[in-house]
Amino acid sequence: MPMGCKRGRSPCFLKPTAHGCGGSGCSHAGDGWDSSLREIKQRHPLIEVIMLTGHASLEVAIEGMELGAFDYMMKPIEIDELLYKLQDAYKKKSIHTEKIKKMKEATGSGAGGI
Repeated sequence: MPMGCKRGRSPCFLKPTAHGCGGSGCSHAGDGWDSSLREIKQRHPLIEVIMLTGHASLEVAIEGMELGAFDYMMKPIEIDELLYKLQDAYKKKSIHTEKIKKMKEATGSGAGGI
């Protein structure tokens, strides 16, 4: 089920997938992106979020990273750079998932639900 915020002129819609990727339609800093990011990380802590924005703000980038975003990129973006970031985010998620699986196996609690 998509998560969303309705502040500002356009809503944000975020839908985590099995691969840990999501999309956002937030277009302004006041759209509630921060509450959407908090909600994603609360519901799905292993999902890595890459913030893409056309509104340059060092403060927003820092706040996003502090709230758990994997990275922050300015539009327009180079597709190769985005692909590199996506690969890094996927690697990080895979490593965390594997660590959790091994810990569960070691404690005998199984690996379900990841």
